[in-house]
Amino acid sequence: GPGPGGEALSQKPLVPLIASTYIDREPLFSPDGTRILFSSTRTGQQAIWRADRDGSNQIQLVSSEGIRYGSARWAPDGQWIVFDGSSQGNSDLYLASSEGGSPQQLTSGAASDFRPSFSRDGRWIYFSSPGHDVGNMHDLYRVRPEGGPPVDVSAQKTAMNKSS
Repeated sequence: GPGPGGEALSQKPLVPLIASTYIDREPLFSPDGTRILFSSTRTGQQAIWRADRDGSNQIQLVSSEGIRYGSARWAPDGQWIVFDGSSQGNSDLYLASSEGGSPQQLTSGAASDFRPSFSRDGRWIYFSSPGHDVGNMHDLYRVRPEGGPPVDVSAQKTAMNKSS
């Protein structure tokens, strides 16, 4: 199909925006379109990075020895990022400033919590987790950005369906 200039996309050569000899993946533009979040192994372990929209000013936002970070998502205001971090087979959720710094752990426990995403109003962070289900089935949960107990959204929906 045609590209933005009306010419076929296949006629334009692909040019790396953020290039390295390591694995760079999971790119996501900020809500205002000025910055890009991505995960990269360029320091030897998977960490969260940020760059300007043109690929310049690449900085490592979050890294910790022994924890593999990924699935970073912007808060609607662009001031915060949420992501999952995996250590010894278990994944938990973390929150950090979009300027970098020490992450705040939002979830913990034996269940792996992953693929977080902010609600449109920024009041909740939704994520997937097997929680305490029999059979290790995944449910949707939500937690406040400031922390607190996760709420099983799937269980609420099931209860509402059974009562109707």
